[in-house]
Amino acid sequence: MMELPYAPRMRTIPKSFIREILKATEDPNVISFAGGLPNPCFFPV
Repeated sequence: MMELPYAPRMRTIPKSFIREILKATEDPNVISFAGGLPNPCFFPV
């Protein structure tokens, strides 16, 4: 594991709730209705 130049207390900070939710959008079986995550196949070419 890579050692980072942060204070040891940084290891105890909880994970971001938003980041955990966004991980679900990486699943191709999940349809996201979030406004900030449009489906790129619908972008005009």
